[in-house]
Amino acid sequence: MIPPQTSPQTKTCHAQATLTAQETRYLNALPDTDFTADAHPLGCDFAAHPREARHAVCVQMQYTGAGELVLWWLLWGEDGHREIRTAPGCRRQVVDETCLLIKDHPSACDQDCGWSREELKKVWKATMPPTA
Repeated sequence: MIPPQTSPQTKTCHAQATLTAQETRYLNALPDTDFTADAHPLGCDFAAHPREARHAVCVQMQYTGAGELVLWWLLWGEDGHREIRTAPGCRRQVVDETCLLIKDHPSACDQDCGWSREELKKVWKATMPPTA
């Protein structure tokens, strides 16, 4: 995990977390999921938030027999707190799309949840000190 490179409510959160092997196995064993969870770095889904707020990233989407979508979230903090749990999504409308962040999230709504792997690599390279 990389500490956030943010100031409260002004920049994008660059915090990252990686699922453990046990977490990955658990998420991949869930029935009717949307994708395969893996152990690649995941970026915080929030654009900006106060330092004391928990980071969050949606780590799995699961469809129930009733056709409902269950969102599984990894939440972590700078204090070492870490948990995977289900929580409802925000569901507010952003222009013509639905916000995909966790319900009651800090910062503005967003329909483009999370960072792509390419974006994370770019941020990682930009924050790493030059090698000699």
